[in-house]
Amino acid sequence: MSKLSCSVCDCASNSSGCCCRPNINVSGSSATDCCGTNCSSYMPRGQASNSCGCNFTTPNENLEISCNASNCMYNSHCQCTSNDVNIEFDGTKSLCKTFKAK
Repeated sequence: MSKLSCSVCDCASNSSGCCCRPNINVSGSSATDCCGTNCSSYMPRGQASNSCGCNFTTPNENLEISCNASNCMYNSHCQCTSNDVNIEFDGTKSLCKTFKAK
């Protein structure tokens, strides 16, 4: 499990810089740097619905991170092995700033 810090304040799962989901998915199968990654679990505030079970409100400091950024040194069998992961919004998408090329 990884400790996740998230500065994507408009994500429905973000509470004071901490993700409230039990897990996240990071996409970026052809990424060569963090700009090629994206937190595919991102959901804009207001689009989450209690009826679908996606309205997570309790901060989860340690969570599973599935990752398809196969060029990242922290990716092992599509799971992130970094102890600390940082997700940031660049103005267009949520990037995994922890990405380090192999």
